[in-house]
Amino acid sequence: KDRLENADILDPRTLLDINYHRLQLILDYELPKTAQAITLYKCKILRDELKTIDNATNYWDSYCTGKIEVYSVEGDHETMMVKPQIETITTLLEETLNQYELSCS
Repeated sequence: KDRLENADILDPRTLLDINYHRLQLILDYELPKTAQAITLYKCKILRDELKTIDNATNYWDSYCTGKIEVYSVEGDHETMMVKPQIETITTLLEETLNQYELSCS
C-alpha cells in the first residue's frame, strides 16, 4: 500500500486497469525480429511472481540480433516511472539519444 501511495496511485483499481491493459497489449502483439540496437531500462525490484522468469535482457535477445544495452533503474514496474526514478531514466535516455546523434554525424 505504501508503495502505491508513494507512486501517486491511491486507488488500487487504477493499478489493476494498468496491468490489465498491459497484459492485453502483450497478448495481442506479435513482435518481429529486428537487427536494430535496443536500450532497455530494467527495474531493479521484481515482483515475486516475475522472479522465476527474470532474464538479463527481459528476453529481448529472442527478438533482437543487434546490440542490447541494459540499464538498471531503482524501483519496480510502477515506481520506476515516477519521481525520483523517472529523473534517472530521463538522464539515461538523454545520454542514449546524444550517443545516437553522435554516431549518426
